[in-house]
Amino acid sequence: MSNADVDKLSGKDARLMFRRGERKGSPTLGWCQEVKQANVVILPNDFARHFSEFCEYNYGPLPLLYESKPGEKGCGLAEDSDITTDLPAYRIWKDGKLDETRESVSDYDWSDMVTFYTGCSFSFDGLLLENGIPIRSIEQKKEISMYLSNIPCYKVGPFETNMAVSMRPIPRHQLSLVVNITSQMDDVHGAPIHIGNPSVILGSAGLENQNFGSYVTPQADDIPVFWACGITNSLALKKARCPLAITHAPGKMYISDVPQSKYIVEKREESVSVVINYSKKSQRFSILSAATFKQLVELESATAEDPGNRGIDNLMVEGDFTKAALALSHASSVALITGFPCHDWTPPDETDGLPGIYSLAAMLQALGIGVTLFVDRSGYEMNRELIRKQVAANILKEEIKVISYMDSAGMKHELVDEHEKPKFDVILASERVGRSSSGKYFTMKGKDISARCDPLDRIFEEASSRNDVITIGIGDGGNELGMGKVREKVQKFIPLGEKIACEVSADLLIVGGTSNWGCQALAMALFSLRRCEIHERYQRRAIGRQMDVQEKLLWAVPDVDRERTILSIVEDSGVKDGVKPDQKMSVDGMKFEPIHADKITQFRKAIILE
Repeated sequence: MSNADVDKLSGKDARLMFRRGERKGSPTLGWCQEVKQANVVILPNDFARHFSEFCEYNYGPLPLLYESKPGEKGCGLAEDSDITTDLPAYRIWKDGKLDETRESVSDYDWSDMVTFYTGCSFSFDGLLLENGIPIRSIEQKKEISMYLSNIPCYKVGPFETNMAVSMRPIPRHQLSLVVNITSQMDDVHGAPIHIGNPSVILGSAGLENQNFGSYVTPQADDIPVFWACGITNSLALKKARCPLAITHAPGKMYISDVPQSKYIVEKREESVSVVINYSKKSQRFSILSAATFKQLVELESATAEDPGNRGIDNLMVEGDFTKAALALSHASSVALITGFPCHDWTPPDETDGLPGIYSLAAMLQALGIGVTLFVDRSGYEMNRELIRKQVAANILKEEIKVISYMDSAGMKHELVDEHEKPKFDVILASERVGRSSSGKYFTMKGKDISARCDPLDRIFEEASSRNDVITIGIGDGGNELGMGKVREKVQKFIPLGEKIACEVSADLLIVGGTSNWGCQALAMALFSLRRCEIHERYQRRAIGRQMDVQEKLLWAVPDVDRERTILSIVEDSGVKDGVKPDQKMSVDGMKFEPIHADKITQFRKAIILE
């Protein structure tokens, strides 16, 4: 039989051919294109329970299609199947080391052996077509590189390893199409586990550090896209050091009778994936469902409403809110900066800033993300006391580390470790007064408050200059840290803009009716993202189990009572409204009831919690 005909074979015909000793050693890529192929791991029964659980917790690289009973040579994926003869080639492993490669294992005692069949990416190579238009890089099967990532698999018993990944370069304009098709294919690794910057999961060597197969060079319009890879099973076997294990030889897979599905892009909002490039400077991407994306757009719109008629609608950067939420969702450590010392008394801070920061910090803590707060030296003790009170009131899960400004050398020590790597993935400033072009710090009315402001801008500027840190600015008037991104618009549309406009830019900018709203909306967005199955799977790289958001996160979602408590604690410390300092339970001249309470309710409705 010619090579041109093997693609038309049935799975049964291919297995019988191998069983007869024909075409042994042949790679099965391109064979039997109407049916699925599978990776194979065969283990003594003593190891089977742990490996079965290892597959369950690491379903991205090891989607389990079938687990045999001890001694079973057949397979629920095919008729007339004998696993001891029906592969082109077998590898024999002893004590975690490759011992030999064989054409048959029929001479082994099979009574205690258990066979695991897991999904293989060969099953989607070449199939991604829409309206007859091929996806170039996936259709060309040789354009695949494989790597050992820095993503640890979930350890079960003796089985542990970092995940192996395969990379296919995908044209930027086809990212959503590829994600939407592969997300329907959970039995062959499903949606990508990483898109974009290779160093995030491969280390500094990036694509140059391929571990298996050939090196692929993405073209100019390509984005590296990574899927979990079945080679993970061999890596786990090596570490487990089983006395005996049998696997398929690389590229020589088990061919089943299970038909290939015909994939189309889903139209339901809950199933459709949206791909977002949330940081262009470091080529960071994420995915979320169209339904969740719609909720985040509604939150952005609600945040930007302008009851103070300041003209902030002219300052909005559309889409930055969603990107900021994604940046926070993928962070492991976040630095928060706040403090607008606009008053002439002690404490000089206002009620816009701190309440939102504490609200956002609570959600970050619920997600297991590290939080550090940077403040002026004058606000250090007050914030430490406020944090203790927020913990006592069950607003925060635990105390937040507070750092006050020191000299430049000292601040650098707080931002990077001894290897010059950043301690924070994201630095977010909310309602933090920013330096103007004159080098001074001004209120909205043009009052110079420079004497009360430490140059925390330097933290932000250093972070913004790096490709490995994302900066987010939140403001409501144009004089806040990060507003340098829209400085010309501040000068044009905001009263006294020429004088007060902050010159320090942010990677991402959120403009709100109050800055507190920006933080509260981000907390809502983080809850919505982790409730989104598409995003949550991508965020944890298809390792482990889906988060129970009701148990882990619901307590930290802003509601009217929580936000009222936060504001009350802040006001009790002597912090006053920046516009109407004599008005109680008030932010920017607007009383908590009804304006801020109604806004929280509006946010909750946007993410379908009311």
